[in-house]
Amino acid sequence: MKQLISVLRFALRQMAKSPASYLLCIAVLAGAMSMVTSMFALTRVVLYSRVPYEGSDRVARLQNLNERRETGSGWGFKSWRAISRQRDAFEDSLAFFRFSSTLLVGDRTRPLQSCFVSTNLSEFTGFSPILGRAFEEGDARPGAAPVILLGERFWRESCGERSDIVGSCLLVNGVSRTVVGVLPEAFDGPVPLTEIQAWMPLDPDGLLAETGWGDYVGVLVKVRSGLTREEARKGTDAFVASLARQYPDENPDTVGGTLRFVNGEYFDGATRAVFRTLFLAAILILLMACGIAAGQMTARYSTRTLELAVRSALGASRWQIVLQMIVEFTLVSTVAAILGFLLSRAISVCYLADYFQEFKLPAFMMDRRSWVYGGFTVGVLVVVTFLSTLVPALRATRTNLSAVLHDSTRTGSSLRVTRLSHLVVIWQVATAGAVLSGGLMIGNVIRTYSRMNSRYDASRYVCATISFSERDHPGNAAKLERVNRIMNEFERHPQLCNYGMTNELFDSYGWRTSVWTDGAASRDRASAQNAVIRVVSPGYFEAMNVPILLGRGFEKEDNTIPRRVAVVTDTFARKWWGTTDVLGRTFRFEENGGDLSIVGVTTDVFGSDGTRLRPPGFFVPYSVAPWHDIILFSSSRGDIARTGEILEKIVSDVDPRICVSNVMPLDEYRRLFGSGLYMYFLFSILVVFAAGALVMAATGLFGVISFTVNMRKRDTGIRMALGASAAHILLLNTRAALWDAAIGTMLAVMGSMVLRVIMLRGFDEFLPDTESWTVYAASYAILLCVVLAAILLPVWRLLHAEPGEVLRDE
Repeated sequence: MKQLISVLRFALRQMAKSPASYLLCIAVLAGAMSMVTSMFALTRVVLYSRVPYEGSDRVARLQNLNERRETGSGWGFKSWRAISRQRDAFEDSLAFFRFSSTLLVGDRTRPLQSCFVSTNLSEFTGFSPILGRAFEEGDARPGAAPVILLGERFWRESCGERSDIVGSCLLVNGVSRTVVGVLPEAFDGPVPLTEIQAWMPLDPDGLLAETGWGDYVGVLVKVRSGLTREEARKGTDAFVASLARQYPDENPDTVGGTLRFVNGEYFDGATRAVFRTLFLAAILILLMACGIAAGQMTARYSTRTLELAVRSALGASRWQIVLQMIVEFTLVSTVAAILGFLLSRAISVCYLADYFQEFKLPAFMMDRRSWVYGGFTVGVLVVVTFLSTLVPALRATRTNLSAVLHDSTRTGSSLRVTRLSHLVVIWQVATAGAVLSGGLMIGNVIRTYSRMNSRYDASRYVCATISFSERDHPGNAAKLERVNRIMNEFERHPQLCNYGMTNELFDSYGWRTSVWTDGAASRDRASAQNAVIRVVSPGYFEAMNVPILLGRGFEKEDNTIPRRVAVVTDTFARKWWGTTDVLGRTFRFEENGGDLSIVGVTTDVFGSDGTRLRPPGFFVPYSVAPWHDIILFSSSRGDIARTGEILEKIVSDVDPRICVSNVMPLDEYRRLFGSGLYMYFLFSILVVFAAGALVMAATGLFGVISFTVNMRKRDTGIRMALGASAAHILLLNTRAALWDAAIGTMLAVMGSMVLRVIMLRGFDEFLPDTESWTVYAASYAILLCVVLAAILLPVWRLLHAEPGEVLRDE
């Protein structure tokens, strides 16, 4: 123990003599360790979160497959009943239908994220209410008293944690429902990431009555014990194929089925691949930091070889010398681990938590069990200490210390950059280049996404979502009458301008539907093709700055009469008729609906310039297509901050039972509800990774070149005194590093191609724009500048010194 304390004291004295190199090691390692522990937290959320159900490893979402093996998740009521009776592959099933309900509070309505669910909810999931009772089988029978289960968070925040909430009534969707229980906050389902606030028993007749359009359900199944996932999928495929033959009216395109397990498969394959890649990138950056730290320790060791040789001559054993180095770096890595852990926690609290909240992650996904993170951090500490100390220690054991004394009287050049050091440099440059190009690729995706919606200034618009209760506003006629009145009030209001309504605000997304043109030979599903449909109001094209190429946009009379008219994009017109001169042509998007007459042609707004995914699309008045929620939007001639209040007041004056939600600036709405949130999240992570990788690569190269220059200082001084040219000295000291950088850059190109496949899988509609060669050129230009600066700076300082000064320094 006394010897260890003595070694520790000596290590602290040595660190105090040269604090800069040790502080650099601590900073680099702390930053890298914070990255890897933060990505560990994210990866656990995406890849390893376990739904807190009983037997959750056997719980899966039942999906149907069409001939193209595309998945769907909606099941008709007859199919659902057949699924609930199936016991060959499943031991239990749960049906659900998510619905944005309206809750009457006072004289105003507010949105209530609700879910109609079969009455075996508690038995299937294993969750029991913290207050009251669960659903009973009789709750779903026709004519039963309407009941409702509340979520714990809604109970706390909206009901004041009333202990007498059980037995009270809430007016939901125009129906007085008795609260029978409160479910714990950990239950977010039945499917995660839905943030359900209330549950109601599922009865097909009641579902249609309350929604007006809900004629399908989602289904979770619990696979029988003893079946592997592959065996369960094979049985499911055969069962669903027979189900499609039995009920062809509900499953017209279904040829088979599959299972998507909630543990390990809830997030799609592209998302899982992205986060695995990010975690791997964080590990590579950590290894880069270990390489830099090992290089710094090697450089530090090289300056102390004479001291170590003297200690060896005075009787110090080789083990004592190696132990001294291990203790020194254990102190460094321990301090770095503590700082990295604290930085990681700060990132989680100040940065990731905000994204988690916006992504609406349920409580069980945000598990913060300290022993998991603590154990991972300790494991990282052990790996870092081992890897960062291994190289210097090996060199210490292999160096002939007695020869150092002899060497020091001559050139002092017995130490050389090892092959491992060259490999570390190559790997640092390759990682930095690949991560940097990945960050710029996602940045270009964001640029493309922004350009797709740049026809108008979204910051000048405010939007709000309005929802109708089917019981308060039965049938489309009642909704249409209210919406027409709202549009009239918009027209009269002196502050509102550039206003309208639409069911969708994103140009690259939309509701797709089957289309039959007037030239189609038949109008069955086999002859139909898909197109994007957008439900809009008069004024939409002017407000969104969508140019009308031919004909006209929509008029007020299109909704008040109403008329079956449509405006199509030029892509739609060319696909079916080969020309944009299609005014008066007809098509239909419902098998049993009437024909729509084309009254206008617009430019393509369902894709960006240069993208390969430019789906044909068309617009219809809100009187033509059914809808449940619709988005109001408007800019203002006055204070834009008051526009949201004006929209809410207009809707309330027309009918206070209309539910108003998501009142916010349009650019914020797009960020939260489009792909923008996910893209910005990935971009921010990659920017941090790219910056860290570049700094570490530059630091590593600078350290290697500085080490080389220092070891060759006497030789270089002699060459300079004998008249060697600056180019010769430069090439002599940088040739190996330039080769390393070139090899690393080539590997970075290959890594970029791998990242391209992984990172862009979820952004197909932006892919061609993101493939721009300038993205890759810019990333490698930045890498080249950083690499050359790190390589040339130490030699540049040497070239500007006098030969005599160099020799005196040596």
